[in-house]
Amino acid sequence: MSPYATAAALAARENARTVAEAAAPNDAAVDRELLLAVINDEDVKDRPAQDVAAARAAVRKITDILARASATMDGYLRGRYPELVARSHPDNAQLLERLCLDLAAFDLVADEDAESPRRKRHADAMRTLERIARGEVALATHASGDGDSGARAWSAQAQFSREALAGL
Repeated sequence: MSPYATAAALAARENARTVAEAAAPNDAAVDRELLLAVINDEDVKDRPAQDVAAARAAVRKITDILARASATMDGYLRGRYPELVARSHPDNAQLLERLCLDLAAFDLVADEDAESPRRKRHADAMRTLERIARGEVALATHASGDGDSGARAWSAQAQFSREALAGL
């Protein structure tokens, strides 16, 4: 199954330079522009073969991390959504992509600081996945295209309706 997020989304969200530095193989320098060109499958024939190989290795590392993050998410989602209908529902796409990016960014960029935003987003993503698994947060599962957004809201019966106040 494909990951919930793409390498291009991770590079855009986390700063392509940071992603290039973190994903570079064996401390090789990977140029930010070259990384983006490889991610976007652009022509890189004019670039040195060694640089292109390093950028491709970095993209493989990013893709592997995104796949692992997606597998982690599937582990939480499968308990509540056995058929993973929720994966393809358009109402869930943004949330699932964000969770995947938060998990992957933390795995890719080693943050030593316990208070780093990346570490906090990772912890928040894990808490959200746990809440989904427990049923505290629900994902949309109906077939798309029926005009229903998937969002559901309920409220208690009105306390001060015209009928309730009629005899006062």
